[in-house]
Amino acid sequence: MKININIARRAAALCAALAISAGTAAAQEQESRTIVTVKQLIDSPADYAGKTIVAVGMFMGGDGACVGRIDARDWMLQGEGRDCVWVRVEPPQGCDPATKVGVGRRVAAEGIVSMVRNRPMLFPARDPAKSAAQRQQSAQQPRKDPKEAQKERKEATEQRMLEIERERDASQSFSPGELLQNPALFSGMEFFAAGNYRADAAGCGSDAPALEGEWAIEDLLGNCVRARGPVPERAGSASAPADGELVSFKAVMKIETASGSASHYLQAAPRLEEFKTTAPEMRPAAKPSSPK
Repeated sequence: MKININIARRAAALCAALAISAGTAAAQEQESRTIVTVKQLIDSPADYAGKTIVAVGMFMGGDGACVGRIDARDWMLQGEGRDCVWVRVEPPQGCDPATKVGVGRRVAAEGIVSMVRNRPMLFPARDPAKSAAQRQQSAQQPRKDPKEAQKERKEATEQRMLEIERERDASQSFSPGELLQNPALFSGMEFFAAGNYRADAAGCGSDAPALEGEWAIEDLLGNCVRARGPVPERAGSASAPADGELVSFKAVMKIETASGSASHYLQAAPRLEEFKTTAPEMRPAAKPSSPK
């Protein structure tokens, strides 16, 4: 059977990311992300200016409530009502501002907040020092054979495309602790969940007995979310993960009501979707922000 080269590359990236994550767990415990709604970002822009955040809302392409588009690359992330911000990071997979594909879909956008025309806007998180060093290194290199230079440019373009894919996936990926900050915020949204696999969901999320076939994922701080559907396979093989092994899979947050109380769980997507993620580093959730 032929395997699409892009899928193979992303599968390789997934394996590499899993290895990195397993080897740097101690450092990751000190990291956190700030997850906000579009309204929180608009109401308190000074709290987030210059910081990297994850904003959750609806992808609206160029047809939302924002005004004053600055660049053709910009797209709108809209919250409840008319709350809206411009975003210049790469749109999520399946969303295209030019063709309007994905408009109305609930997504997350990760980037640095900058004030543009007195309004908050999200820009890509780049390392300026690294970019400057790369430009200097390129300028210092002697002129090469045209064919060799063309080959290197092609390889650099492919590497950059892979980096963009990983950035896109990371912006849509969340740990159990991040999901538990505000489960309703993720309701109906497709995202990637990353955590340590638990074959037994008993005692996870509630005192209710685990349903047949339920499993769970847990983060480094013990935050746990139940899951239903196909168990993620070990990266690069068709074998099931061991208890405690880091897994990453595509899921949708589901909320159900029983006996007057609401509970939530992750509905895992078919395993075919797993190779669309690069298993981001697990991080505990930041302290939740109070809605304004």
